[in-house]
Amino acid sequence: MDTITKEISDVVCTAITLGHIVKYNEKNSNRSTSENSNNNLKIIYEKHLHPTEDELKEEDLHKKLKDKLSEIGCDINLTCVDPDKRDTLLITGDSKYLGGVALEEYNKEISQKLEFINDKINKSLKEENEKNGSHQKLYGAYIGGFYNANEGEIRLLAPSQIIIKQAGYILEGIDKIRLNSKYEQYKKLSKLIMDSLLEATDKATKVLLNVKDVKVKLDHDYINKKTLIPTDTELKLDKNGNQNIFGSIHGLINAIIYYRLDANSRDVACEFAFSNDTTKVGSCVPCSIFASSNGTPANFTHFGRGDNWNLPQSCKEYNGLDMKRKAWEAYVQACFKTGIDIVNYNVDKNDKNIENAINTVSVYKTANTDKIPEIFLHSLMYEGSFINKMCRIFNI
Repeated sequence: MDTITKEISDVVCTAITLGHIVKYNEKNSNRSTSENSNNNLKIIYEKHLHPTEDELKEEDLHKKLKDKLSEIGCDINLTCVDPDKRDTLLITGDSKYLGGVALEEYNKEISQKLEFINDKINKSLKEENEKNGSHQKLYGAYIGGFYNANEGEIRLLAPSQIIIKQAGYILEGIDKIRLNSKYEQYKKLSKLIMDSLLEATDKATKVLLNVKDVKVKLDHDYINKKTLIPTDTELKLDKNGNQNIFGSIHGLINAIIYYRLDANSRDVACEFAFSNDTTKVGSCVPCSIFASSNGTPANFTHFGRGDNWNLPQSCKEYNGLDMKRKAWEAYVQACFKTGIDIVNYNVDKNDKNIENAINTVSVYKTANTDKIPEIFLHSLMYEGSFINKMCRIFNI
């Protein structure tokens, strides 16, 4: 397969997500709980006290998908959250040293202490929009890091790192002008967040200002070593005339790889969801998959977007990359093998485009499974939420 289509992207993303749900639930099935459903993958969605029409449609879609997933053995634990009542900014990876109620309460405490950065980023965005006469939103303003409750220290990295890579597949239907525009948008927003973080940091101590009791440091070693925002003004064609693509390394993934965090680490991987636009405080599906492959599953997952999600490219910059990437690749392949069978057995194949996509993708279960992880990354170049991808496959 040299070409990926939107339909192939939907099939790949759906199959791997279903496999992830099954494996997550199986791993947690032996935990003692009063309600077995509490062990299933925790999915959140948003609805205000006085919901909009779009929110009601989104809720209906989640419930219909939940019912469908239950029918095919992929049960999820669905939770509705009110964006106006957000009491935490924090997504975390699981830890044997800090979990349950203690972790939840710590999340709330730390979130309150970091509200001032949230306010600073909101102010910076407002000023930027007023200057440019725009209405840019700051969805997904996630900053990775770790914290150690015993030491009372939190260390933050930076906003999601942006990378440029050569496309390994032809991405049919993706508009190059829109791709460049989105790339520029990611760069501007990352710079805005980075500038806000630096402004909120004491230059001598590297400690963030206005934080009491807990030491919150910006990791300047990381910031000084990395090219966080590419200097290229546009995505160019490579020497073979193929379009280069860009990727976004999300905060939780950056932290897990950079600090080599795993299930035995005393430090807990975290990701801060800053700005008032980022209200759905949960891991995207690609991050959820990576975190589980690392043995540190995220506390909450959402079926929203995971557009342009990617991994670091250089092992020289990330000492822990090779081991973490291999574990992720093996997990993605295993999820795909499980999920593609579920898709095959449960999808109404009246849509010929979907049927052709399933047939094209299914051959990778027995041959060339090593290509699936990269096909998955390229599939994430197709914009859209995971709930819409799955609902298209199941004709919901």
